Amino acid sequence: MKTLSAAFCLLLLLACGCGSNPDALVAEQITLMTEMATAMENDAPQSELDELQNKNISLAKRFEALNLSASEKQDLLARNEAELTLVTQRLQKAMMKKAMDSLGESSQGFLPGGAPRFGGN
Repeated sequence: MKTLSAAFCLLLLLACGCGSNPDALVAEQITLMTEMATAMENDAPQSELDELQNKNISLAKRFEALNLSASEKQDLLARNEAELTLVTQRLQKAMMKKAMDSLGESSQGFLPGGAPRFGGN
């Protein structure tokens, strides 16, 4: 869940601002989101997810340092909307799968296939 929260923070940061070269930082953000999705899809160890989270924190500080106006932020996101939408969808799908896999592991015996049988069967 800690990783899922970090990923949502990452998405929120995109709407908040950028760093020294806004377009370069958005490209870095997209790369980071792609790496995070890949790590989740491949069941990477928690240490790898934590490393990506630390990169996200560093990138967030660089984003905040720019102090872009609301108009500049909106323009930046509009220029990168298609790519951001695709990577966001992929990341959300990976996060959902990871959450569902975790739920399945923690509730064995209560989900279909492992549910207790009652009655005559």
